Amino acid sequence: MRCMSFADLTSHPPVELKDDESYLFMSALNNEIDCNTWNYYLNFLPSRLQNEVNTYRRWQDRQNCLLGKLLVYSGYYLLYHKKLDFKLFWKDSNGKPFIRGGRYQFNISHTDNMVACVFSKQSIGIDVEQMKDIDFNIFDTVFSWEEMQEIRRQGQLKFYHYWTTKEAVTKALGKGMSIPLLNIKMAGNHATFANIKWFTNRLLWNGNYCTVVSASSKNRTMIKEIKF
Repeated sequence: MRCMSFADLTSHPPVELKDDESYLFMSALNNEIDCNTWNYYLNFLPSRLQNEVNTYRRWQDRQNCLLGKLLVYSGYYLLYHKKLDFKLFWKDSNGKPFIRGGRYQFNISHTDNMVACVFSKQSIGIDVEQMKDIDFNIFDTVFSWEEMQEIRRQGQLKFYHYWTTKEAVTKALGKGMSIPLLNIKMAGNHATFANIKWFTNRLLWNGNYCTVVSASSKNRTMIKEIKF
């Protein structure tokens, strides 16, 4: 995994993203950003997006909302080699963010101590979850009987693989929780919904489980950590 500073974006050459690739930008912050630094980063956003950030009550949620947008900014700069005009950053009727006129699709996810954003030329979804001890039995409305048996047999990592994959599929489709997770079926290295297969790339990092899904079985995910 390569690291780069958000403050140093302009020194890096453009990223050439191929059809069978996705690019994952990620960041981890375990502490609250100090006031001066916060204001510096917040001022990258127009007032409507600043207001969105500030609607969250917990500092972790405000910070993750802000950093998610700055990861989009980072990816946009490296892919297009120009600054993102946030006037082009919007959400569709289902709440899925997009960039008007953009050549690439992207998806954002975060948990308390990690934010991630993935770019691709094709439909792409991502979900990241902080791994904790889980009572698997309360998820029988999310997983099929066969999936639950695999989770009970293999434990925590299988649970998070299945959970993040299903969540990532709903986000790739832009439908969120309107799609019952039980209707997304797991099999090997892919999930299936409405007869479409979604293939997975996985990452374990800093106590988090991250899954990227793509409709392409040949999708390669490259990873870059952004330091703020």
